[in-house]
Order: sequence, then C-alpha cells, then structure tokens
Amino acid sequence: MIATAATTDRQPKTTRTAVTTDTTESQPDDDLISLEEVKRLAGIGKTMIYRLERARRFPQRYKPGGHASRWSRREVMEWRADQRQARTS
Repeated sequence: MIATAATTDRQPKTTRTAVTTDTTESQPDDDLISLEEVKRLAGIGKTMIYRLERARRFPQRYKPGGHASRWSRREVMEWRADQRQARTS
C-alpha cells in the first residue's frame, strides 16, 4: 500500500463584485419600461401606441437588443401630462 500525501494547490477564491451606479436620486423616472407598462400608463392599446409613434405623436421606443422594445418612463409620463393639459385647455 502506497501512501500519498494530499497536496492542495488551491488558490484563494476571488470574488467579483459588480459596480453599480445608483441613479434613482438624480433621475427617478428615467428608466426604460415594457410595452405592458406603457399600455397601463398611457391607457391605450398596443396598436394605438404604434400608430401614434409612427405619426410622431407618441414617444419613440428604444431597442436595447434583440427583439425587445422599451420606452422611457419620463417621456411617457410627459406625453400623458400633455394629453391631460390639452384636454383642459
């Protein structure tokens, strides 16, 4: 029977931490939102959103990658405020 010594050449584990920047204080309403959230905030359906966007009467979408489409929450909220103001004018 041959005895073998257990040798460990293990390096200490390194951990990676992601550096994130919290922008909630500087720009709380400038995140990108999905079509479902846009529909809820604007109170209109998908077809009307795309029609108004094509006519340049609704905020343009962002394409962050792939097939995804997102809108700026701030821009949608500004559009909604403009719609309310036009109604009261």
